[in-house]
Amino acid sequence: MSLIGRMRLGERLLQSGHLTAAQLEQGLRTQTALSGRIGTNLIELGFVFADAVSAALAQQKGVPAARRKHFDAADQSLKKLVPRHLAERLGAIPLATATRFGRELVVAFLDPDDIEAIEEVSRYAGMKVRPSVAAEFYIIEYLEKLYGVPPRRMLRTQTAGRSQPTRA
Repeated sequence: MSLIGRMRLGERLLQSGHLTAAQLEQGLRTQTALSGRIGTNLIELGFVFADAVSAALAQQKGVPAARRKHFDAADQSLKKLVPRHLAERLGAIPLATATRFGRELVVAFLDPDDIEAIEEVSRYAGMKVRPSVAAEFYIIEYLEKLYGVPPRRMLRTQTAGRSQPTRA
């Protein structure tokens, strides 16, 4: 694997120009103090868009990014294929069906490297799953929006994923 493939999320956002070194340092301090994922902390601090985090995760994981437009266009009838208990436990949000390689369920995962989670969703849905990755911010937001799951982590700002990030 190349050095780029092993690059951490914060480093990837810094290299792509979505973040300054000072913002990354503040995000890491916040993560140490409050825990949570670095991407979510950076979004909540207003330093980066959730779509940028999803895109950086996609580069890191080698799967497509699930962006806000995908979540906003999600077919809500698909939640019957991935019920609440499964979506919540696995951090998985069904977005669409695709027919490019046969009928597939497109699912945004918090961790698209979790092969067992992908297989479990596939078994439950009765079709092949095409995984994508999303920022934790989107998974939390859409678990609440689609399934009524109260967030285990309170997001620190209502506009964190939508407002213009600040630059240091």
